[in-house]
Amino acid sequence: MLCYYAMDSNGLTSNQSCVTLVVQRDVDECTLLLDDCTQVCINTIGSYECGCREGYKLHSDGRTCVGVLLHFETSQRTVKEDSVYFIVYLVPTLGHGKVLNNLTVNLLYLDNTAELGIDYQPVDYVAHFTANTTKSSPIRINIIDDNGWEESETFIISFTIPDGVDALKGEPEEAIITILDNDEIVVHFPTDQVNIEPGVSLHALHLVTKQSILTPYNLTLSCIVTDGISDEWNNCNAGIEHNVTFLKHATTSSEAIVYIPPVKCLTCVIWPPKLRGVKLGFPTIIHLHVPIYGPTFINFDHQHYYGKEGESVVIGLHASQPILRKFRVAVSVLKFNGTDTHSRAEALSGADYELPSNVSGGSVRFDPSLGLNSTYLELFLNDDGVIESTEYFVLTITIDNYLQSLRILPGPHDETIVAIEDNNSLLLSFQYARYIVNEYDQRLTVRLEVLQVDSVYRRYYVSAMHSIQITVTIRTREDSAKNGTEFIEKTERVRFFPGDQYSTEMNISILDDHVAEPKEMFYLHFEIPKGLEPKIKLLNNQVPVVIEDDERVEVWFDQNSFVMTEGAGVMLMVQLTMNGISSLPISVTVKPSDGTATEFLDYFADGVENVAIFEPYATVSNVAIIHIINDNIPEETEFFYLTLEIHNDTNKDLNIVTPNATTSVTVMDDDWNGTTVSVDFELTVLSGREGTLLNVTVVRKGRLSAILGVPVTAHSITAVPSADYSLLTTFIIFSSLGSMEEKQYVMVKLQRDSNREEPELFLLYLHPPPGVQSTKQQAIIRILP
Repeated sequence: MLCYYAMDSNGLTSNQSCVTLVVQRDVDECTLLLDDCTQVCINTIGSYECGCREGYKLHSDGRTCVGVLLHFETSQRTVKEDSVYFIVYLVPTLGHGKVLNNLTVNLLYLDNTAELGIDYQPVDYVAHFTANTTKSSPIRINIIDDNGWEESETFIISFTIPDGVDALKGEPEEAIITILDNDEIVVHFPTDQVNIEPGVSLHALHLVTKQSILTPYNLTLSCIVTDGISDEWNNCNAGIEHNVTFLKHATTSSEAIVYIPPVKCLTCVIWPPKLRGVKLGFPTIIHLHVPIYGPTFINFDHQHYYGKEGESVVIGLHASQPILRKFRVAVSVLKFNGTDTHSRAEALSGADYELPSNVSGGSVRFDPSLGLNSTYLELFLNDDGVIESTEYFVLTITIDNYLQSLRILPGPHDETIVAIEDNNSLLLSFQYARYIVNEYDQRLTVRLEVLQVDSVYRRYYVSAMHSIQITVTIRTREDSAKNGTEFIEKTERVRFFPGDQYSTEMNISILDDHVAEPKEMFYLHFEIPKGLEPKIKLLNNQVPVVIEDDERVEVWFDQNSFVMTEGAGVMLMVQLTMNGISSLPISVTVKPSDGTATEFLDYFADGVENVAIFEPYATVSNVAIIHIINDNIPEETEFFYLTLEIHNDTNKDLNIVTPNATTSVTVMDDDWNGTTVSVDFELTVLSGREGTLLNVTVVRKGRLSAILGVPVTAHSITAVPSADYSLLTTFIIFSSLGSMEEKQYVMVKLQRDSNREEPELFLLYLHPPPGVQSTKQQAIIRILP
């Protein structure tokens, strides 16, 4: 029990108060074995938690420890390429050593050097465990035989455990699979002996195989000097080693460049390979036989050298054997002697080439201290800026008597020809990208021009910088213009003489057929002369020639005017005349337009029949038709116009003129019978109540020989159309033929308006046609409220 006194804000104490405290001690369920944990119990205030020892995992029930670790049987596995398939397993360990429930894990395959689908193909992508088993279902993998040699390849298998599965990964959690290749390759030299020619200091060796190689592979060659008889291979380590490589799918290796010493024989051997499946065939040894040591021959490296103007060319010289002392040999220019070998354009020293600075007194130096048995001279080839053919000069080696006494002699290649290729080029082009000629000209003159490119302004300019004669063949080729009709076909050679800017001329005959026709075209074409392709380029080597027609045709009406009389089925037939001849059909529309006559009331054209067509080479067209309408109404004589319109879409390339393009058509009325006819309102002022129909009487007097139609209109004064009245009759027809008098009615609806207080007014008008009289042409209508 705990007692205490309380104190108020004034410092006075109150009566004593007491409370009873109950202290309860925590119970350790783990110590008292009150828990249901299978392995480890962890006490908490008022409760406990379960745990597991290392290697176990707490089950989802919170108290049971699962002791299953899944892993591969082995971390590595080796299989042969000729295996159809092989099997690996996952196994459980620790804890129970077996799975308690059915479970499935996912398998993963990772390429290393082996490739899925090329070297192997999985059958299973999941592994299954059945309850109370100690091994998974088989994991099957097919091994693919690629029938080619390669190094061993590997890939990796791993797995993942799905969420919610009571198992852990153990070691090893992945397996490395090594595929051993079951193919072999046999490598060897292509021959066992090679005879080296005198003066040759380098030779290329390579190996061969007949099998397919899928993995690039290096081999080592070792070359030693021997007498060519004994095979003392124990000394190969003292030789010079060269590496060669077989690339993928190659049957021949790369080359090893071997130095040939001046001895009897050089022997090379293939070092035994260290990789599985690589074997040596026959021969594995090659003997390179070297001629007996003799004179030292000095030769040019090549019998021909080529260079372009503005560049330099390096001329190489070499000794057939290693040199032991310094010496010089003379290199001089050999004049052409007129033989077939040298009968070419001669290059001139100073103008076309310059001797280099390392040629002292016309000689070059061999120096053994440089470690080489060769030397060189460099010639600069001048660019003279002129288009010319390839020029040549000949260099020769001269050795003095003293060196010859030391057995240093000119070799078999002591002469070489140097060709200087012209670095300049010209453009050949027609003068114009397109030629236009009129038929009446009767001749077209063409020629070519020589162009060069201004590299600064990027434009062409006419040039005369060439020293060669150029002959070019120009040909004509038909297109829409035909040979023998529009022009005379021709093939002719034109020439540029040295320094000419323009070629000689070519004249082509143009024929005038005196027929109007559209523009026609043929082509001019030339080709680069053979042998000059590198020096001459094309700019416009094919251009069109357009022949413009000089003829014109005139189209007009065959009459200055036409007179027609109304009647049923009356048609005006119009025929046109043409002065001149056309090779194409010409379409002309005879287009009517109103005068006093109105289209569709007095006449019409249907858009097809009123088109007149001149067939090719015809001078008279077919007939265009205009229909005359019989309106059965007495009226005065009327007229309309006819105008010619050329169809530009079909005749745009022809020169067509219409000097008489318009004419008139007079239409005589056939409805008058000599009796005066009048139309009038019976009353000129009428009244009607709003909301009623009002009939207004119109009287026709006089004898009719045809039906008469009279339009009626309304005009507002104070009344508003639609709001106050509506005109229901806008056209009245009098059809009693033979009678002297006839009445018809105009109906008007008077609209109701509750706000109307005063009468409202509007007018009715009659519109009789010409020739019909009217004295009471209007009537006033009053709308009464």
